[in-house]
Amino acid sequence: MASPSAQDELQSDIPISSLLLSRLSSPLFILPLFATLGLIGILNHDMWRDEMNTWLIVRDSTSLGEMLGYVNYQGHPALWALLVSLVRNIADTPVVMQLLHWVIGTGAIALFWYYSQFTRLQKVLFTFGYLPFYEYFLISRPYVVGMFCIFLFCTLYPSRKTSYVWVAIALGLMANSHAFAAIISLGAFLALALEFLMDKTHRLSYWAHAKKYDLILSLVILFSLYLFAFLILNPPPDSANSGGQSGWFLEFDLRRLLKVLGRFLGAYTLIVPNSRRWLDLIICDGIGIGLFLITAAKLIRTRTPLLFYLFGTGGLLSFFYLRFMGHGTRHYGFLYLAMIAGLWLAQHHISGDRPPLKPLHIKGKVFQIESIHNIIFTLILLFHLIGGLYRFPLDLSIPFSAAKDTAQYIREVEMEDGIIVASPDTYMAALAGYLNRQLYYPELEGLGSFTIFQEGRRQAVTQEDILNQTRKVLRQTEECQALLVLTDPLEVQHPTLTITPLTQFEQAWHRSEHMFLYEVIPTKQRGKCRL
Repeated sequence: MASPSAQDELQSDIPISSLLLSRLSSPLFILPLFATLGLIGILNHDMWRDEMNTWLIVRDSTSLGEMLGYVNYQGHPALWALLVSLVRNIADTPVVMQLLHWVIGTGAIALFWYYSQFTRLQKVLFTFGYLPFYEYFLISRPYVVGMFCIFLFCTLYPSRKTSYVWVAIALGLMANSHAFAAIISLGAFLALALEFLMDKTHRLSYWAHAKKYDLILSLVILFSLYLFAFLILNPPPDSANSGGQSGWFLEFDLRRLLKVLGRFLGAYTLIVPNSRRWLDLIICDGIGIGLFLITAAKLIRTRTPLLFYLFGTGGLLSFFYLRFMGHGTRHYGFLYLAMIAGLWLAQHHISGDRPPLKPLHIKGKVFQIESIHNIIFTLILLFHLIGGLYRFPLDLSIPFSAAKDTAQYIREVEMEDGIIVASPDTYMAALAGYLNRQLYYPELEGLGSFTIFQEGRRQAVTQEDILNQTRKVLRQTEECQALLVLTDPLEVQHPTLTITPLTQFEQAWHRSEHMFLYEVIPTKQRGKCRL
């Protein structure tokens, strides 16, 4: 063992810049930095309707059964809503939901840093990438629970050698976190089942170390959680969400297939091909498939991680084609998480006595697959880093939704307790959440808050219909004024109403959540009451 003086001499030979870089890239520095920036970001993030909808379902449900019934229409499992219902007991404000989301997102990155064996550079690049640093961190939705459960499974994966219980719990929670995570969970289950059936060495080792009923108990836990996830994810007969029970696409469509394959490039590099141009689709699909094949080649020596990657990716692509294409990186980003998880699982298998992958020989040149993959993987992480570092500060300067500013204005003019008519109802959940009350929705002809895509629940209305209902509500309540909130400027008038524009909020990332506010007073009562 080297003496203290010898260690000092060795340390003095290391450049100060290297020591500083080493410390700055350690989890003791990165995790507090990530958590602090995330806390600042999430507390300054203006939530939009999809975030607030879960909070409103939890807030306005009178029982657990009623809440689960509403969640059944959402297209997501129930775990996120159940967690939100727990923290709502702490404080009746959506901020606690955001703090819960922040804790889960930070926990996912902590698992990634302490239990994966990626290089420090790769960990830093991933941590501040688009998904973990922005999309799945600042925006409070169940995606973060899916990411956490995937990383929890990767962390607990080695325990399968002696017990499958913890792995079963992780996979079951994964299935209840998000619909796309449920697909990855099924892929993981199939990979583990094939490993158990085909790998005699693993099977004999497991039987030698596992308790008597471990396998049965694990299967009972897993299938019970799978059943619960299925019951929630299976839409009711009157669901209108993504086509309801009949929303499957069972025909062959070449453009749709190419659009699905284009999700590879969108997930791995954040570059989404223009689906209206065949050339874009073909070129981008070729690049995306190439990235997928190189990753699969990297995993070729580790059968179970390879099967996990193939099943998870194949399941997601099949779902994109057959059911729901996905509208953004938040959806097909799970392809990226499946790749990260596959590489993570492979780290538990690779040992020093394994021979390297055979090199590729192309036109007399030799290419090492592992070297090629390391370069490409680093580039993929860089693309995500650029996306994260661009989008995170942008969220601080441009509100995601105008709902928070609108609610603040309504309080300033002391109208938060009066009649508020808001339309369309499907865009007003964030406003209802920030005002902590129900609003009058013309589409429902009554009070409401959250959105449920249920056939026959709502009706389409015109601006004339909205004004007619506003007049009706004023008569029924004998109030002399109402506040009208729309997402588009009012273009019509009403013969018995005096309508005065108050203000508008058009600085929001989501165009559909711009807010236009109007004071509405019956003409006969004009002058008796003003805001």
